Amino acid sequence: MRFSFVFYLCGLVLALFGTVMLCPAALDAIDHNTTSMSAFLYSAGISLAVGLFIILFAKRHWDRISTKEMFLSTSCVWFCTILCCTLPFVFNGISFTDAFFEATSGLTTTGATVLERLDNMSRGILLWRAITHWFGGIGIVILAVMVMPVLYIGGMQMFATESSDTSAKDVPQIAKRMQRICLIYLGVSVACATCLYFGGMSVFDAIAHAMSTVSTGGFSTHDASIAYFDGTYIPYIIMVFMFIAALPFMYMLAIVTGRWRRVRNDMQLKTFALIIAGACLALGVYCWQHTNTTFPDALSKVSFAVISLTSGTGFVWHNYLRWGTFIPAALFFLTAVGGCTGSSAGGLKIFRIDVLVQALRRHLKLMVNPHAVVVPRYNDQPITNDVIAGVMVFLAVFMVVVMFSTLCLSLLGENLADALSASLSCIANVGPGVTDKVSPVSTFAVFSTGAKWVLSVVMLLGRLEFMTITVLLWPTLWLKK
Repeated sequence: MRFSFVFYLCGLVLALFGTVMLCPAALDAIDHNTTSMSAFLYSAGISLAVGLFIILFAKRHWDRISTKEMFLSTSCVWFCTILCCTLPFVFNGISFTDAFFEATSGLTTTGATVLERLDNMSRGILLWRAITHWFGGIGIVILAVMVMPVLYIGGMQMFATESSDTSAKDVPQIAKRMQRICLIYLGVSVACATCLYFGGMSVFDAIAHAMSTVSTGGFSTHDASIAYFDGTYIPYIIMVFMFIAALPFMYMLAIVTGRWRRVRNDMQLKTFALIIAGACLALGVYCWQHTNTTFPDALSKVSFAVISLTSGTGFVWHNYLRWGTFIPAALFFLTAVGGCTGSSAGGLKIFRIDVLVQALRRHLKLMVNPHAVVVPRYNDQPITNDVIAGVMVFLAVFMVVVMFSTLCLSLLGENLADALSASLSCIANVGPGVTDKVSPVSTFAVFSTGAKWVLSVVMLLGRLEFMTITVLLWPTLWLKK
């Protein structure tokens, strides 16, 4: 285990975020907000000093990365980044618990917030929240495309076909693919900001909301979230880009390079589109029949909520708790679904749902004909037993963490409905829930200190898909071969 590699990555990230902190500091300087500007300058100084010190003493030359180093570096980098992003909030007078929760929510693109009166906050803080979303989103995409397939997490080895286990650990190849992903991510972000600006947003709001949308985060610059822009085309623009952000970013590269067939025939894209379309239509009809609204109006409002929660973005246009009991119940389960693999969305992921369906079909066929040879397939590839086992383990761990988190919150005084809704919302990295306390129009500021720490851990576990952190507790990982 080369710990110098892990330290070097942590130092690199600290130096990067220390530099990025100068952007909100400059914005606060323009607004003559010296208090917030000083907070960012102090944070930047600390982050840069620590980061450069680590880089100076830990830098080495590496051609390949071992599996152990990938596991440890992934978890350590995320934890160090969260601590770094906590500093500006702390120096702005926010308690460490709330600051840590907000930073964790931002970097995991959960969008659950403990901050109130956003309309009165400095633009530097609002921009910083959006920045944590944006960098957290690209971090998750890189993790899903480059790391998890190699580490066999949750059946993700199915996506290691384009870069074998050997090449995926080759540092130059990793850098090349990361560059392509970052360019796609940046391009979609610029397109979203441009559309929002021409849709009526200010330059600042357009940039901040584009960062939150493309990362499927959900932090807004206003307490009313997207309802602040009601009466414009902005909710529809955001709806489109939320859907795009929940699709695999590497498939966008395939579209640009003319490889349409690969995208057109992908199973998870078809499943995701079918789930979204079916849920929007069914819930839209229900909302139309049970509320005093027209069908087009009901369909548009419901579609925004469905795409927002399924993609894990968590933006709010209308309070869906007012639409009866069935729609919140349906949205509760859609929260767990998530977007496509290779996107910044959270949840179970569509790929795993497809694998579970194929495994169920094989099991039912074998029950009817035990001697039949049934090979489940995904995108014309046979689904191996280790992929099915990985998906089953992921689903089991997902349910266990939700259960354990719900019990912890109940122990801290939360009722069952609030505890379950908050747990699922945070583990799926969505943000809003389906109860009055965890509602689309409330914040997590009402939760106790202990509950905020529990939910912070749950957000991180869900974002790193559990096994990345859990495997570090396994003793055999640290044994020398």
